[in-house]
Amino acid sequence: MHFNIKIASSVIAVLLLASCSSEERYKAESCVDCLPNANQVDNNDEDVNSQTTKKIKISVTQEDNNVSWTKAHIDQASMGLVHQGQKAVVYTKWHNQLIVIDPETKSVTDQKLFLDISGGRDVVDSVSGASEQVLEKVTLSSDSSMLYAMVTKYADDNSDIGVGVYSTEIENGIPDLRFASQSTVSETFYHEATIRDIALSSDGNTLLSGGDDRKIKIFANGLNNPDEIDVGKKIRSLSFSEQDSYIFCGLGGLTNLVRIYDASTKTLLSEMTVDETPLQIVEVSGENKMVVLFADSNKVRVYDITDIRNPVQSRMVILNGKAKSVILSDDSKLFAVSATGKKVNLCAVEGGQTPEYVITTSETVSGASFSNNEKLIVSGESAMLFYDLNISYE
Repeated sequence: MHFNIKIASSVIAVLLLASCSSEERYKAESCVDCLPNANQVDNNDEDVNSQTTKKIKISVTQEDNNVSWTKAHIDQASMGLVHQGQKAVVYTKWHNQLIVIDPETKSVTDQKLFLDISGGRDVVDSVSGASEQVLEKVTLSSDSSMLYAMVTKYADDNSDIGVGVYSTEIENGIPDLRFASQSTVSETFYHEATIRDIALSSDGNTLLSGGDDRKIKIFANGLNNPDEIDVGKKIRSLSFSEQDSYIFCGLGGLTNLVRIYDASTKTLLSEMTVDETPLQIVEVSGENKMVVLFADSNKVRVYDITDIRNPVQSRMVILNGKAKSVILSDDSKLFAVSATGKKVNLCAVEGGQTPEYVITTSETVSGASFSNNEKLIVSGESAMLFYDLNISYE
């Protein structure tokens, strides 16, 4: 299949998702003065989608053979999907299970309770009171040998045992791990009671974390003694640019912001005021654009960042459903947004105000990934679904 589309050589897409106001961690905070020397860009929809768009045709066919797995508990719920090469990992909450799938052979290669002990949740409760500790986010190194996990706490009690960031080798299978003590100091666990997001550099050498303590932690030598950037507001999302040159940071509160930092010097380059809480920010490699998702929102905004100090909004997409997560295609022409209502929205980086195609699935969607430019894999509550994509550009 050939993609015949011409796109400007410098574009970045950023998806902003507004935070869920019903959750404690997204409650508004007092407004903090902006850092100095940052170019501020107000969110403005007047010029959105003003550029000439290209006609895109997408047809989707669901494959017959899905991959299913057995839940460890009736309350278990899928949280997301990460995918690198021959390894797709679905992660769940309440029993914090990892399911490793080979998308080529369509087979489960490993499945285990992660950060738990044999006997299930009741045993964990009696040992550490950790049933409300949730496997909130997982990321993989590019060679799929290392796994990094973010564990948060949903219940309001005096225990934050095991909350923070874990790192472990996964090349030879899922290891047996226990929830760490909050006093643990090691290269494989960092205790962070109010953590909200993590991000891994493309070369796998640097990990970011951040949350309500208003500091970006930068781990370059294991998970201890991180460098820090004090951002002055509660952190809601973090990501690296494709070449690891920039750090994108979404900040929430009475004033919601997207900031771009120089990854080497840790200096603030630009700042945008947005009307919703940024949930995820993704760069479109080689296109000088970024896509931003907002929490509890059906809007996606795309910004041109050819001038990194003066981002300009170039497009706003109204999704079918509220956005959960976004992933780019291998050729950076499309992005797929997992959404509520069992939906996956397929959007062109350069397109109109609506998705180019909306997939309605049989399962509640927790995440999606492009296996290549012609296939999409989607994780549900207890199954992985596979779709063939036929895409042409005019």
